[in-house]
Amino acid sequence: MSDNDVELRAMKGNIWDHWPMPDYEPRESQKIAAEWMADLPAHIKYVMCEIPVGGGKSPLALTYAGFCAGGIGTSYILTPQRILQRQYEESFDRSLIASVYGKSNYDCHTKIGLDCDIGDDIKPKCMNCPAKAAFGDAISTPNMVLNYKLALLYSELLPDDMFPRRDLMVFDECHTLEGHLVDHRALTVTERRCKELNLVFPNVTELKDA
Repeated sequence: MSDNDVELRAMKGNIWDHWPMPDYEPRESQKIAAEWMADLPAHIKYVMCEIPVGGGKSPLALTYAGFCAGGIGTSYILTPQRILQRQYEESFDRSLIASVYGKSNYDCHTKIGLDCDIGDDIKPKCMNCPAKAAFGDAISTPNMVLNYKLALLYSELLPDDMFPRRDLMVFDECHTLEGHLVDHRALTVTERRCKELNLVFPNVTELKDA
């Protein structure tokens, strides 16, 4: 470690000061990973950890967010599945972490029988939208959990003051990241859609021709 790295490590203090589960002792795999991350040089921007299933990746993410900030850290935690979001919600205090889902996961309070995704398209606009309230709660907590699709959408559509940068971004199940990025930019051309637009469907078999 360089002198600057040693000085920065001293400023951040002990990484275990940021452990979010005071009633539980870290597992051996968590200790090894956390100590390794704490000793990384200051210029390192990307950290990849491979930890066994059930090895406790969730508290490690929150611990490292706090360590990066030198206090109460902030993070976006991206997961590919709702069940993983639920695990985060059930594992930590709501003052520390909150999850937000797509609009279709919330029931509209004024248009009974519809979800917020459909209800939002029907006038008049709801004054107290559950989906917007959930986003407000989540963005105001130190650690916000959301799926990849929603995170990519927010990063493009929302201004910086509504979806600001945080100390850490965690890519849970990061081996799925490439697929999410590709899907986000993918465009499907179907024969039916071409007919609707009075276009000739491109009957090709080679990628270069397409």
